[in-house]
Amino acid sequence: MEDSYIDVMDYFEHYHSRRCCKTAAEAFQNFNSLSSESARLKAIKEQIQIRRLGFGWEAAGHQWSKDGHTFTSAELLRHFTTVVLPMETALGIPSEPPMKMNEICGQYTLGTKSDLDYHDESVTGYSIEKLKENAIKEWERRERDNETDRDASKQQNIMPEIDDSLVGFNIEYCFTYDEEDGSQYLSWVDCCVTKIINVKPRIVKIEWNKKKVIEGDVTVTKQKLGLSKWNPKNPSEGAWREYFGNPYA
Repeated sequence: MEDSYIDVMDYFEHYHSRRCCKTAAEAFQNFNSLSSESARLKAIKEQIQIRRLGFGWEAAGHQWSKDGHTFTSAELLRHFTTVVLPMETALGIPSEPPMKMNEICGQYTLGTKSDLDYHDESVTGYSIEKLKENAIKEWERRERDNETDRDASKQQNIMPEIDDSLVGFNIEYCFTYDEEDGSQYLSWVDCCVTKIINVKPRIVKIEWNKKKVIEGDVTVTKQKLGLSKWNPKNPSEGAWREYFGNPYA
């Protein structure tokens, strides 16, 4: 049950991030910017699940397949813009994720529902509150112990353009560091883009957080923001993404 509520909290958090499309115009722009059907399907399914799971709106759901027909991204986009988005105006945005167990609904996958979909009559008001408390603790522990990376899932699907609009954009950049025993580890370092140096090779001027730079290291450098390095599933040296904190704090 804790894992189910953690899924709900994740989707709820996604709504309050750049990941979420809040207008039809944003949804169409996102949709048209993605180059493959698989990417479009993944993106539009997530938008639907943000409302279905994150808000507990069962009516926002849509099966991924039915009677042998697998719904296309265009069909799901139509459902999102004509059914899901109007629900936000009609119902208003919830102030917190749903706690009632019959509102923690599962995802439709190939015409079936996952094991998130259940209704336990034995769940009491007390146990629901206890479940929420335990789930939040576990949610925070996983992030603290680097078992999850919620910032990765809050990134916008469309990579920012390398143009003047990127100046002033806060990012974090992934570096590889050596341990004393010879092993290596990855770490994100926050900074701010201060100038576009060369658009085609994607070279920008970066100002690093002075409070986090080792004494004696430079605080301004030139870095390449690689196409394949934007918020990758498995980060490596040179990966980059938006930084949600204050790079000068």
